[in-house]
Amino acid sequence: HGWDKKSFTTVVGKYQGKHFNSPNDLVYAKNGDLYFTDPPYGLPKGDQDPMKELPFNGVYKLTDSGELSLVVKDLTRPNGVAVSNDQKTLYVAISDRSSPRIMAYDIVPDGVENGRVFFDGDELSKNNVGSFDGLKVHSSGTVFSTGPGGVLVITPEGRHLGTIRTEERSANCAFDTKFEYLYMTSDMYLTRVKL
Repeated sequence: HGWDKKSFTTVVGKYQGKHFNSPNDLVYAKNGDLYFTDPPYGLPKGDQDPMKELPFNGVYKLTDSGELSLVVKDLTRPNGVAVSNDQKTLYVAISDRSSPRIMAYDIVPDGVENGRVFFDGDELSKNNVGSFDGLKVHSSGTVFSTGPGGVLVITPEGRHLGTIRTEERSANCAFDTKFEYLYMTSDMYLTRVKL
């Protein structure tokens, strides 16, 4: 059965009068701000698609009151996005095989600042399938991110503790409500592991 389009409400569809590329991932901060990424994956020819209206692939913030702002515009393939438990850091996964990394930004009232590499995936990308995609922050503050080889487990300081090897391209992950299990989507599989 198809969905009734009349039941949908477009929250935001454009930035400064131009259509988004293809919003991909999103996360709510506790204050009600919604952060979302806008890579070119939904466009048939990606960055080269003639329908692409924005000259960048951005990360945006939409406030509770409906105010939209561009917070990051210098990333090639922004994809997964998460907020730290203390609400002070925004993480953005970049799924560009030529620049595989997770960025971290300090959240400030008018956006983000102090962009820095939180985790560099260059070495892991050389011998493993998959790119950085979905990421989540555990109640302990540890970051779990799909990426080269499976789901990477990274300390809040950016140290790679290990990888949950899926042997498949992994796209997303999520915790149960008690943070006891990690669920992962990997190609044709939905799997879980007890933490």
